[in-house]
Amino acid sequence: MSTPTPPYQPADQTAGLVVRYNRGLGIAALVMSVLMLVLGINIVVCVVFTVLGIACIAGKALVLTPTELQLKSPIGVTTKRFPVSGPSDLRMDGKTLYHVPQDKKVISLGFGVDKGDVERLRAVVGGAGAH
Repeated sequence: MSTPTPPYQPADQTAGLVVRYNRGLGIAALVMSVLMLVLGINIVVCVVFTVLGIACIAGKALVLTPTELQLKSPIGVTTKRFPVSGPSDLRMDGKTLYHVPQDKKVISLGFGVDKGDVERLRAVVGGAGAH
């Protein structure tokens, strides 16, 4: 018996393109958590900062697949989905990503996300550079 072949997926750069959260923010949250714990500040606040820090270090802000764009929360939950047929369905204007078919702003990719990942997304999608 032959194994079934997986459905065709374009072998381009958009297959699984990920924009991660800024790791510096996650590290800062973890450092603040440790400092607050040492200073004796409420343990609940320390736990919140620890979870936020770990989520920022390990999490993804958005994922672009061949069929959709997924916006993710810091804890990894998909909060919004936008159907795409290719990179031409998305447009970048400065630091803002737009979904062209719906003519809708998707996300602002500034301070909170990894700049290298944003540049890779910009190379795939195209669009004007940051102002």
